[in-house]
Amino acid sequence: MVILYVTRTIRVTDRMRSIVMGATAANFVFYLATFALSFAGVSMPLVWDSGPLGIIFSLAVIALAAFNLLIDFDMIERGIAQGAPRRMNWFAAFGLTVTIVWLYLEILRLLGKLHRRYLTQVAAAADPSCRCCFPTHRMRVLRRRRPVRMEEGRIQG
Repeated sequence: MVILYVTRTIRVTDRMRSIVMGATAANFVFYLATFALSFAGVSMPLVWDSGPLGIIFSLAVIALAAFNLLIDFDMIERGIAQGAPRRMNWFAAFGLTVTIVWLYLEILRLLGKLHRRYLTQVAAAADPSCRCCFPTHRMRVLRRRRPVRMEEGRIQG
């Protein structure tokens, strides 16, 4: 996004700024509502699941976070051009850091969904009688192993 911003491939206009800020506010309200509803036992399975809708939602949020990076770069550039006081440096740096952390967390969430989707497909395709490829069997085998103990110079286990 830095390259797209520096080369002016994507220009930050007032319209773009208002659209991105509105979408970010809507995303925040959605996350807040989902958090509040989770206390009542209500969940959003289509959005937080590893299905196609959940993956599309994650990609949209990642794109939104990337556009927020453009807004942060524009804020920093405009602050420099307008001669903002030096004490505003931390404000711009904090905003950029929050956006980068948000983007990182959303990418991790997407990778988790893709991983769950892959494991679901592997488990569905695997033969339960095959001990080499069925993941839950391997987990059961790993849990059954007893710890090794040393008693009187001999290894037991």
